[in-house]
Amino acid sequence: MALSPRREFFAKLALLGGFAALSSATRPKAQIASTVTFEDITCENGMPAVLAYPAGGGSFPTVILMHERYGLVQHTRDQAMRCARDGYAVLAPNFFFRHPDQAALNAGKSRYDLTDPESVELIKVALGCRRILPDRAAPARIRF
Repeated sequence: MALSPRREFFAKLALLGGFAALSSATRPKAQIASTVTFEDITCENGMPAVLAYPAGGGSFPTVILMHERYGLVQHTRDQAMRCARDGYAVLAPNFFFRHPDQAALNAGKSRYDLTDPESVELIKVALGCRRILPDRAAPARIRF
């Protein structure tokens, strides 16, 4: 069974960094997917997110994809799609959804200063968001 190029890269990176957990045999193997399901969803607290996963069902390794300083922009959506094509279920929440001017934020004309307590809250919401994901995309458990 061939690994996707992204999975192979992470396996090599894990060996270089000494993180055997990333290449563990108990971890589900990611497979290259030809079709991907892509959905805009809303988490419990109203935080919008993008969900991408290989079409056709099954359980997949899960990635919580954190965006850069511009918020949830097309680049982040493209990254989610690429990871889903490589066999991962990807949740990309918009951690800056409380910013009053999303267009200015997305264009880099404004910024959002996320506090530590707020970031912890939003990460917990994102991790809890997997409870509302479709059964075919939700993994049995999230491993760290």
